[in-house]
Amino acid sequence: MVALLTVLAAGRLDAQTTAPPTSVTPAIRQRSIDAMRQTLDQEQRWIKVHAAEYLLELDYRDGVREVFLKELDLHGDEPEYRIGIWRVLARAAVAEKDRKTWIGRISEVIADRAAPDRGHAIESLAKLRTAATDRVLEALQEDLQNGSSPVPPYAVLALIH
Repeated sequence: MVALLTVLAAGRLDAQTTAPPTSVTPAIRQRSIDAMRQTLDQEQRWIKVHAAEYLLELDYRDGVREVFLKELDLHGDEPEYRIGIWRVLARAAVAEKDRKTWIGRISEVIADRAAPDRGHAIESLAKLRTAATDRVLEALQEDLQNGSSPVPPYAVLALIH
């Protein structure tokens, strides 16, 4: 999986190559995308989330949203993993309104001090490169003041644009 991600993300043919090629051949690109789609279809939870994110980042959107709407139906109430599902759905959203809906759900978890997956929510909001709402910033500020922040400070800083 790591070698596959290397091909997709860095354009390298294999982990042994010292200089990246100028381009990835169409055959290698297709094999890589096929492997990511297979991962999306067959793997579980966070592996599925990361495969979806790579596909979306490379603009291979077909089917990603549908897979994660099914994941939402099956696992949408499970702490931690629900955050990954919402993050993928935010990235897969076509309409800005839908993107904001998923980001809103993630933000609500951050504001809920009793939520067991606040750390995942903070990390996901930062990964989505989304500025925090006033409510989220207030919750994070209170966490930092009383020393109870569930994540490292760099993740909090990523939310302050």
